[in-house]
Amino acid sequence: MGMAVAKESGNYQLAALNCRQALKTRIMQGLISWRSGNNPTPPFEQAVSRFAEDWQTLTAIGGESAALSDAGYEQVYFIAYLLDQPLPFSAQSDAAERMQCDRMLDAVLGQWLFEDWNASLWEAGMVQMHKESSELAVSAYAFYRQVSQASNQDFTKLEVMADELFRRRKKDSFFAGGVQTSGGGPDNDFTVDYRFAALSKRIGHAGNSIHAWRW
Repeated sequence: MGMAVAKESGNYQLAALNCRQALKTRIMQGLISWRSGNNPTPPFEQAVSRFAEDWQTLTAIGGESAALSDAGYEQVYFIAYLLDQPLPFSAQSDAAERMQCDRMLDAVLGQWLFEDWNASLWEAGMVQMHKESSELAVSAYAFYRQVSQASNQDFTKLEVMADELFRRRKKDSFFAGGVQTSGGGPDNDFTVDYRFAALSKRIGHAGNSIHAWRW
């Protein structure tokens, strides 16, 4: 109903808010199912299809000024990649440049899943992260970069490290104050590291931990 109101009134900010909330809700439903040992594919598919619809609404309202960064697009990369689905949006070259450091780094990781590595944007995001986030957040994203460069021979050790870093988010202020889907605070008990799962799939290793994609 919120998106319908935004569309009828032409309220871009309300539409963007509803887009982000709908995406988060469906990803969170999928993560809870995943952590419980159930198939997260249905809510993840809904997340991608709903984002496609909502992004169309945003562009209809905002025209050329509609920005993917307003829609929370960076999380869609990981979910679409896990599902073997195409991206429901066309890339905007400057989409990530003004985002918060963790979102900027997610955009780089997500782009790498489908295309290539943006070294300059990654460096800018890491510099910002060192200034603004926790030590654990810096370690987590440095670890993601390590995974992107790994081989199968490295993977057993990396899988252990992934689980250790993820569990530490439960008591980390940066992750606890962030989006629920990142597994900070009490949400740590109900979620998994879907970023790690997507990166692992990209390098050709599924794994056996709770963070492994099996569907």
